[in-house]
Amino acid sequence: MNLALLSLVIVVIFEPTLAQQFSPYSSQLVPTFAHVARIADMNNDGRNDAVVGTLYYLFVYFQTNDGTLSKPKVYRCGSVRSIDIADFNNDNLPDVAVAVQTSGEEPHEADSMKIFFQGPNGTLQPGDIFYTGPGTRHLSIGDLNNDGLVDIITTHMDDNNLRVFYQKPYGHFDSSVTYPSFRNQTIQGIAEIGDFNGDGLNDVVQNTSLAHYGGGASVFLQQPNGSLQY
Repeated sequence: MNLALLSLVIVVIFEPTLAQQFSPYSSQLVPTFAHVARIADMNNDGRNDAVVGTLYYLFVYFQTNDGTLSKPKVYRCGSVRSIDIADFNNDNLPDVAVAVQTSGEEPHEADSMKIFFQGPNGTLQPGDIFYTGPGTRHLSIGDLNNDGLVDIITTHMDDNNLRVFYQKPYGHFDSSVTYPSFRNQTIQGIAEIGDFNGDGLNDVVQNTSLAHYGGGASVFLQQPNGSLQY
């Protein structure tokens, strides 16, 4: 194993003592650079687990009875840039959406979004793969057409576009709808979903920058027909 490619995943356990101190952390080594991590119950045992995306793999660490993390389950994935977790197929189990860039070894996996459905005993089953566009940096989830299903957005630094994948029943997704950034501002990679104007519909905000003007944020407001507008 090339030790230069090892990354360290640190888990901090908070204990609510009078001093409000953190107990000593535990750590897990992963064999390639760790890019992103999320927490969710990935085997339906009532305990939160850790999902870690790295340069080539997706790792799932299950929490044990004593709060430590088990040896991970490993899934070949490409270079993971972003992870979000939700129930995408209505089986009451959390699934994993992953934004992937090229790993250099498998260019056919470049710039894609992958869905992993949770199966028996917490195993992840590969689902659909979608081309997302160049320079994928981030994905977020939320209902963006008010149909009660979780949709997915991806951001792209190479073409400064926001893409929305609308969910169909049973965890499938339509081809993406593309929204250029406001005045072609450079997308810095992060977008989040929430109701920003109090109309009960989810909107999208993304961080951007514009030459000579510094950084800022662009807000896309959801319309009654499910489209997004500045």
